Amino acid sequence: MVTMAIIGALAAMMAAAMAWSMDAARRDKTRALIARLDVLVMQKYESYRYRRLPIQIPDGLNPRVAAQVRCDALRQLMRMEMPERWADIIANPIAINAGGTQVTMYRPAVSQAYLNFYNSISQTPQFMNQIPDPDGGSGNPQPAGNYYVGAKCLYLLVTMGLEDSDVLENFSQADIGDPTNSGCNCFLDAWGKPIEFLRWAPGFQSDLQTGFDRDQTDPLGVYGNPAVPPAAPGPANTYALYPLIYSPGPDGYLDIVYDVGTGNAFDYSKFNNNPFASVTDTADFSNGPIGTKAILSPDPGTGTPGWADNVHNHLIGAH
Repeated sequence: MVTMAIIGALAAMMAAAMAWSMDAARRDKTRALIARLDVLVMQKYESYRYRRLPIQIPDGLNPRVAAQVRCDALRQLMRMEMPERWADIIANPIAINAGGTQVTMYRPAVSQAYLNFYNSISQTPQFMNQIPDPDGGSGNPQPAGNYYVGAKCLYLLVTMGLEDSDVLENFSQADIGDPTNSGCNCFLDAWGKPIEFLRWAPGFQSDLQTGFDRDQTDPLGVYGNPAVPPAAPGPANTYALYPLIYSPGPDGYLDIVYDVGTGNAFDYSKFNNNPFASVTDTADFSNGPIGTKAILSPDPGTGTPGWADNVHNHLIGAH
């Protein structure tokens, strides 16, 4: 009996060690995949530091107003070329206010390519097929194409929005799939879950978004006072944003606020393409701004917040 008990205990210890080892291997594989995606996405994101904008800024504008026009155009270009939600693709360019004059901006070619793809797939039976939440949510069934939208947009960005036509050679067949059978592929983590994407995640706290540095979304600080570090997010306090590429990790739950207000309804074009609009310009603040770490599913038996096992590209780790 004693021998059998010892053998049982050793077997349990070995099983636990093997499970931990497999989980660690999956995490490492997911980190490596996200790191590759991060390189590709950041090449696109960094290009906006030097991009020529497809608008004509009227002569004689106050320099600060002219800078705001350029900033608005840059944000709109990023929204259309680096979509994170279907609304980013569907919404037409909005006119930009230039000191009372409305400046027209045209849809860039890559955005038109995204729109052509969306129009070709969005009314198909497989996209419109009503299915329950694949993550076990209790809401009403939705069209298959409305799940994992950030992940689907990330796949479109990488495969259609970059200059490298051979980009998929960086990924194996196991890295790509269509878990909802919607006709839209995603990159998959080592647990088989889609890797999600937020171009702008103002609510995500990390060392890359400290609140002291500017980035492409407001390079000159024209929507805030660049001499005063923001005390809290808000329309007058812009701060550095870094694209967020993230996996739910072993528990399969993202625990990151993707939308604010009615699910999947947020549309940046209705808020002047302001990356920080979700912080103060919507009616529902219950879960915080887009990108906020949320405890939607506490990690079982660990006592840690639900987002603690997520794997993401902000330092390519779990926080």
